[in-house]
Amino acid sequence: MMGELGLYGFEKNRWTIDVDMEALNNDGSQERNVALFLNKIHNTAVDLLVRTRDITVVIPKEGDRIWTGYFAQSTQESEGAILELFPDGLNIPVDNQDWWHAHAGLAIRKVGRTDMAANLKHLENIARNILSVQDDRRFVIGISITGWKFMTCCFDRSGCARTPVMDMNNEGSALTLIRALAGIRLAPKFFLGYDATISTDSDGQRRIKYGPGEDEHAKIIKTAYLTRGIRTRATAIYECEADDGTKFAIKDSWVDISGTYKEHELLRLANEKGLEGVPQLLSNWVVCNDG
Repeated sequence: MMGELGLYGFEKNRWTIDVDMEALNNDGSQERNVALFLNKIHNTAVDLLVRTRDITVVIPKEGDRIWTGYFAQSTQESEGAILELFPDGLNIPVDNQDWWHAHAGLAIRKVGRTDMAANLKHLENIARNILSVQDDRRFVIGISITGWKFMTCCFDRSGCARTPVMDMNNEGSALTLIRALAGIRLAPKFFLGYDATISTDSDGQRRIKYGPGEDEHAKIIKTAYLTRGIRTRATAIYECEADDGTKFAIKDSWVDISGTYKEHELLRLANEKGLEGVPQLLSNWVVCNDG
């Protein structure tokens, strides 16, 4: 595929895109060049997919998910995040380049200068910032590049899962990179780590499902509380309003299943005993992601 389009040379097992992956400059140009390299790969993959396949899914607009290395040398404050961090790169919308809208992270290092461990730390910090400001994220994907070596990572509240380090000039590994980039570019947001119970209407109104029924969803008026960090229970509390005007709160958090009593069980007992000053439990449910 990439060979036919002039992006990959099978005779030499090298990408033909003009970018020196082993040079790292202090002016931010390398980060921008790598971002352009990644964008060219995933956009070419998308174009080929559209031409050769019967597409039945909605493809995100090109401007919704681009790689940018702008932040590496930016003086823009990382507003709202818990770390003052200038990421090597982010996958992000063109029109909303901030931590609230970042889809995935990118870490770049020069061969021999540092190693993948430094990139992992950088990607962890990117994930920490994204999870600290986005109230609808379950996990964050990152790509680490050291020279022509790369790996992909996934960070959630329990830690990090990552692939082996691969040589992107190797034909098989090049295909893996293409698949990873095409997935970030094309996949429904759920597969990028977004909460499937939260959606946004065409008019910009956010909604959250609170049960299995089609009509069991409510408007999110505001996020009343969000735990900021990565190694947390990821607690988010939403002020909500049903279509009939009823207002209530939804608390979403990871639960320690080893405890004798769960929070909803204690609330139900307190409600049954008529204890004052305790929130009334309307319902509870377990959210299972892709399982």
